[in-house]
Amino acid sequence: MDRNTTLHRGVVSSSFGIAAVLLLGALSACTYRGQIDRPFTQKATWFSYLNGDDIRARCQPGSGFEYRLIYNGRYDEQIRSYEMVDDGAGGARLTARVQEGIGIDVTKLSVTNPLKKNAWTKAERVLTTDERIQFEKALEASGAGRATSEGLRLFSGEFYWLANICHDGVFVFNAWRYPSDRYGELKFPELLLAMDETGVAFNPPRFIPAAERIQANDSHPDRREYNTTFNVEVGENGLKGAAGKI
Repeated sequence: MDRNTTLHRGVVSSSFGIAAVLLLGALSACTYRGQIDRPFTQKATWFSYLNGDDIRARCQPGSGFEYRLIYNGRYDEQIRSYEMVDDGAGGARLTARVQEGIGIDVTKLSVTNPLKKNAWTKAERVLTTDERIQFEKALEASGAGRATSEGLRLFSGEFYWLANICHDGVFVFNAWRYPSDRYGELKFPELLLAMDETGVAFNPPRFIPAAERIQANDSHPDRREYNTTFNVEVGENGLKGAAGKI
């Protein structure tokens, strides 16, 4: 099946015929323009990265497809990022990144290099045309082109997927929070993990008690000194608000 047919008909649905423009001045001090691997870039531009601001800016007719899928496996435990870019030959270039926090891998703590725990494990590979088409079908089957309910709040201490999709010059944002019926419909994570060559095991979602979420959001400095706690709120086609710290 032609790549323009696969996604244009399903993932980029008519409900997203016109990409929304979102001003992120209230979301982040800086707009993401690349180099997420650098710790200070991540800290300053994480909300912009989640919102796909750089992809939005590049998403023009004829620009080729570009997908960014982000897994928040409790931010202080694990985050995963997958960036898939048109290679101009029918396939795609896939960059997989995984960052584990002190909640999982204490070996990443270092006295001589305190930023080591923030380092990404990175792997790159080229996808064939068949692999790219298979992934796009999984993205479509996951409902990536259906509008996410405006007002959905995503907490850093929970589990969720975000998608930034540029196809045929149209940008689409989507989100899936665990547990939910929509999260249960996801098809693309299995494919991404199978293509992931980082060697870092997936941190699967689990139930987080409401009391733990409330405590983690507590603004008392003694409770938040060593933890990353933030919330983001989903708007019509992107993030429209954020609170907390990276």
